[in-house]
Amino acid sequence: MCQEGLNNIARHANASRVEIRLQVAPGVVELRLRDDGCGFDPEHTPVGHYGLSMMRERAEAVGADLSVTSRPGHGTEVAIRWAEVPKQEA
Repeated sequence: MCQEGLNNIARHANASRVEIRLQVAPGVVELRLRDDGCGFDPEHTPVGHYGLSMMRERAEAVGADLSVTSRPGHGTEVAIRWAEVPKQEA
């Protein structure tokens, strides 16, 4: 997911700065990609741009939450959060 996010930034964002933040705590891993690029409206992804949908599918497959915050002219932040699910006692 990180690689796809960086590919999206390289292809579409026209960014001059990218920040990658990885935080690990017991039971939780969080990855954030932030750029200072052109941004976009996450509700209206252009046809033929599959990077975000692939990232969403991958996040769902591993039980992670993915959020995208962006708006035209203000860059983009993608956050991926995996949290360990506590085991249920039988």
